Amino acid sequence: MAKTKPWGTTETLHLDDRVHVERIAVKCGGYCSRHYHRNKCNAFWVLDGVLAVIIDGHETVYLGAHGGILSVPARQVHQFIAMSAVEAIEVYRACPETAIDLRDIHRFSEGGITSDPRVHDNLCS
Repeated sequence: MAKTKPWGTTETLHLDDRVHVERIAVKCGGYCSRHYHRNKCNAFWVLDGVLAVIIDGHETVYLGAHGGILSVPARQVHQFIAMSAVEAIEVYRACPETAIDLRDIHRFSEGGITSDPRVHDNLCS
């Protein structure tokens, strides 16, 4: 069953002690909170659209449907923004000696849909 987020939806595809897999649908201009995970890394695999992943607030990696997978290490601050409507798979993997904890997210901001017309009008029209 899909869960609603401020930026789109998520659906759990797999969950066990070591791995958590979500299918995410992000609305154009949608962005997640700026955050990190203490004991799990996560990877993004874009199936459709273009997703920008901002790492440590300054390095931006653009992922498209043919652009591969980006892995974000545990404790690495990151945030994504959809440059178009996006369908992606997000995989979380527990660090050694730990298990997946669904509460392991440390946020610095909240997610949403950008209202900046310079971004939204150029990307989502």
